[in-house]
Amino acid sequence: MNFDFQTIGTAIAGVVAGVGGLRVFDFFLGKKKESRYDFKSIITTYGEDNERLRLKMDAMEAELKAQKEQQLKDKDEIHKLSMKLQLMESAHYDLPIPSWLKDTNGVMLALNPAYEELFLKPLDLNPSDYIGKTDIEFWGEKVGKQFMNKDQQVFRQGKSELVIEHIPLPNGEFARYLILKYVRMAGNVKIGIAGMAFKEMKEHESI
Repeated sequence: MNFDFQTIGTAIAGVVAGVGGLRVFDFFLGKKKESRYDFKSIITTYGEDNERLRLKMDAMEAELKAQKEQQLKDKDEIHKLSMKLQLMESAHYDLPIPSWLKDTNGVMLALNPAYEELFLKPLDLNPSDYIGKTDIEFWGEKVGKQFMNKDQQVFRQGKSELVIEHIPLPNGEFARYLILKYVRMAGNVKIGIAGMAFKEMKEHESI
């Protein structure tokens, strides 16, 4: 059989091409397997991240639910205390003697018409001038501090006490009044310091 150089060259090229083709095929097959492995790894990682995220979200939802439940309980308790306070205040509102209630920090919360008539109107003041303020803010340092000190003493001891306090008058003088101070309670909770002014005391009178 006679072969010319062109035929031989074509045959060699075919063999080389075949061998090269196999290598190229193996190369791409390997890459495909490697890509498949990387893809599975990514899917696994993604799944693990999703699970961690789900657990965190579950924990956050549980915490949020617990906070909402606590807020509802607190709101309900505040409402109950508020209703008790309103009930107690209504019982003193129509008293013919001056009465009032301050919070645990000495801020005036409520006072009745008798207090307004006897102590505020002579000074051209009204309840809104006093409510929301401490005695020092309303009466000044000299007078207010004495009131607040006695209030806090009664609050700490938890016992009612009769005292004589000097109430400022429009002319710059003072009136001596017999006052009962006591702790106001809502259930077992101290909610403030209350007071009642019974009568004006003369200079020679004592408790």
